[in-house]
Amino acid sequence: MIHLKNIFLILLGAAIFAFGINYLIIPNDLYEGGTTGLTLIIYYLFKIDAVLSTIV
Repeated sequence: MIHLKNIFLILLGAAIFAFGINYLIIPNDLYEGGTTGLTLIIYYLFKIDAVLSTIV
């Protein structure tokens, strides 16, 4: 039972993070650090969707 709670909380955290990136960071031309920052640089320079560059 505790594993289901952990999985749910991980999915909830990922959903909140994705919401923040797509609706707060990208529309306002803000920057992040780490892998997310590299993804945003690729997005701003080449207009490649952030989801695709994160997966790659």
